[in-house]
Order: sequence, then C-alpha cells, then structure tokens
Amino acid sequence: MVFVKKKQELIVMIIGLVLFLSPFLAGWGHARSRERPVRALAFRGTEITCMAVGVHEGLSWLYVWGPALGLRRSLDNGRTWSPPLERELPPFREHPFVPLTFAPDPRDAHTLYLMLDTARGMTLYQMTDAAQWVKVRTFASSTARRLLMAPAEDGVYIAWGTTLWHRNGEGEWRILHKWKGTPIRDLHSLPGRHEIVFLLTDRVWRSQDGGNTWTMVGEEMGPVSRLQISLVPGGPVYALAATRVWRSRDGGDTWRDLHFPDRAVDMTVAPVYQNVLYVLDAEGRVWRHGPTSASWSVIYRGGEVHFRGIRADVTQPGRVYLFGGDGLWVLSEDLPEPTPTPTPSPTYTCLLYTP
Repeated sequence: MVFVKKKQELIVMIIGLVLFLSPFLAGWGHARSRERPVRALAFRGTEITCMAVGVHEGLSWLYVWGPALGLRRSLDNGRTWSPPLERELPPFREHPFVPLTFAPDPRDAHTLYLMLDTARGMTLYQMTDAAQWVKVRTFASSTARRLLMAPAEDGVYIAWGTTLWHRNGEGEWRILHKWKGTPIRDLHSLPGRHEIVFLLTDRVWRSQDGGNTWTMVGEEMGPVSRLQISLVPGGPVYALAATRVWRSRDGGDTWRDLHFPDRAVDMTVAPVYQNVLYVLDAEGRVWRHGPTSASWSVIYRGGEVHFRGIRADVTQPGRVYLFGGDGLWVLSEDLPEPTPTPTPSPTYTCLLYTP
C-alpha cells in the first residue's frame, strides 16, 4: 500500500510539473516556429564571393561567381546551373585565371556584361547567349575594379573604376563624371525616375538630372559601404554605414538611423514591398525590418555556415539567398499581402554584392 501511494504521489507530481511548464514549453515552441530554416541550394563546399539576381521574362535569373567555381547562371531559381560562362572567351582559354567583374543588364538579366583584364587593357564583353560573346569596347586602364550598371531613361548607366558613363540605346558612350582617386562602389537609379541616380564612393552622391551634376547627401552617416533602393517606385533608400543601417524616405534629403541591434554586414530589399529590408549580421543571423512594424525580427539565428552576403529573389517575396564559403543557401518565409499591392519596377532588377 505504501508503494502504491508513493507511486500515485509521483504521478501527481509529474502531472503538476507538466502543467506548470506547459506555458513555457508552448512559448518556446512558438518562438522556435518563428525561425525560418535555411537549406543548401547548390555548390556545397565551394566558395561564392559574388552574386547577382535579375529578371528575364518574369523569371528570376541567378548569377554566382567563386574562385574555383567560375561564373555560373541558373534560370530556374538555383535548381540547375550552367557550366562556367567565361570559359568560352579567348582570354580565358589562354589564361584561365584572368580577373573579371560582371553585371547583368539592369533592364533584362538575359544580357550579361563582363569586364576582363586583357593584354590590351580592361575589355568589356556582352553575352546574350551562353556560347556567344561580343566585345563592346576596351578601356586603357588595366586596374581591375567592380563593374556596376543601373537603368537610364535611354540605355544604361555604367560605372567602372572612378568613371561614370551613359550608354544610350544606340550604343553611344558619354562620360558623365569622374571621381578623383576614389573608385565607385555602388550605383542605383530610382524605379520610375531613372534621372535620379545614387552613386557611392565612400560617401553617397545624388544626381537629379541624369548624372550631369552631383551633390553629396547623408554626410551625417559617415563612410557608407553599401546602398539599397526599394524595387517599388516611391520606396525608401537604405545605406549601410559603419555596421549601422540608415533609411531615407525623401530621396536622400534626410536620413534616419534604424538602430539595427547588431553589426550589419550586408542587406537586401524584398520585391513588391516598399518597406521590407533583410539584413545579415556578423554572427550569421538574418533580420527583417517590416512590413507590419518598425522593429527588427530575427528570422534565422545562424549556424555553422559562414555567409558572406544576402540577396532577395526579385520575383518571389519572402525568398532570400545566402552565400559564402559553403555554397549557396536559400531561406523562405510567408509575408502578409501588401496593402495596397504596389507594382515593382519592371526595369530595376539587379542586386549586386560588393566583395
């Protein structure tokens, strides 16, 4: 009888303990459910240092580059990939370790531009088919810099080194501006208003007349390492400065510190939404700002994989790509429908990473 009584008391204690802890266990499970897992998408064990995401005929086209990987393209959200695209170029067949920098055409990612350091200087090539490259022009300087492009009202803006060009629809080139000694690190034009251009050296510059005249904006932020612009016309401009995240809602006139809670490394904007920003921090976590609140939410708490950068899919809201020393990964989440539903710009398509 004594044994049975003690057994009953033990069962009652266990039930009471479970009832006491159930709210905490439920809350822990709910908190865990908020975190979105990432999954490996491609190139496990291979370093990816650069990534671009563009659009062709309403579909996402992905471009990645790594030292051992070469330049690859996927037309199906990363399920299958091309062989190295640059291997068809004569300089690569002769010297396979020629430095390169690339950018998809911001109006249509089907067209890819690639800058190669050749014996005659830096040479710009254009590809519209995986087996065909066309030489566009050769630049006298042999200094390897980042190739940047943004849509213009007629043609594209092209930045390389310290010089900004405009190339019109007829293929004619015109120098817009040269920055002395400071290479151009980022370049964007506003969706729907391509005459407004944002350019980054170590500071943020803005032109409101198609690149003819420039003024410095956001001096209070200090040195800036990256810019992002909402894909929706009228959306904000974001700046990453000294691991802090800033936002301008008036086209760069004034800037507000968003008080990011950690050390920001990279950022990307979601399509369709005016106010959804994803940020990768130094610990490998992914944060989201918006769309329903002005606070920061952790949607991925990081792991053993070290990510170098983050890019949003420009056709699928809530889908972001993470890349670094262990290939390409993908994270997906469900976002509430924007109200009202804005229309993303059909021309502003390229999200580029600065190594």
